[in-house]
Amino acid sequence: MAPVVEERPTSFQEYVALIEKYQATADRSLWYRGCGNVGHALLPSLYRHRTIKKPDEFAQLEQQLMLRFRQRSLPFVARPLGDDWETLFIMQHYGVPTRLLDWRILRRTLPVSDSGACWFGAHWIAFDFS
Repeated sequence: MAPVVEERPTSFQEYVALIEKYQATADRSLWYRGCGNVGHALLPSLYRHRTIKKPDEFAQLEQQLMLRFRQRSLPFVARPLGDDWETLFIMQHYGVPTRLLDWRILRRTLPVSDSGACWFGAHWIAFDFS
């Protein structure tokens, strides 16, 4: 496994310079993961639950969330949800805690929020090793 390099830019200009440096040296796509709360580890939202810590409890919680989501989303989806994976993807899109992590391919633009502002917090960048 490649070593993890941690960078902590202290200004927006340093952040931009780091992104540009990694993009210029990468021969493959960079993958980006951002989180607005620097206190969150690189964990899916389901696994950041305040009281649940055991794998079997996470599995039970996930099943309960999927069941409720399937029941309550009926008026809002164009067609019935498919298998569990499709349901998890849709749940993730709507902000329901899941075991999935959102990663995006980092293009030549900076990651921005829905409001168009580049935000700081915890950001991870990974190289495409495929």
